[in-house]
Amino acid sequence: TDGTPLSGENLYRLKMVDKDETYAYSAIRNVQVKGEAIRPYPNPVSDKLLIGSFAKVKEVSVKNTAGQSLVTVQKVSNDGIDVSKLTPGVYIVILTLFDGTISTHKVAVTR
Repeated sequence: TDGTPLSGENLYRLKMVDKDETYAYSAIRNVQVKGEAIRPYPNPVSDKLLIGSFAKVKEVSVKNTAGQSLVTVQKVSNDGIDVSKLTPGVYIVILTLFDGTISTHKVAVTR
């Protein structure tokens, strides 16, 4: 998984390692990413989760790994989202954009 794809052309290949530690590379694949990648940062986070291009984001939802919604923010600002009350662990952040696009991200909360 590429957590930080660039806008435009992205080239990928896999390094496949066998149990005897020999390896081979897959063929290179081209993936086109349209527009800018909107994602939460920093990751891991301790206090404030910021959203790149936050003006395009309609809603942010933070869920635990069981799917329970813990934080929902309708109006995202450049101040970010307060995650300081969440216990350390891995959370799922769902970004809903005004154009209807939904993206899902794993974020680690640390202290």
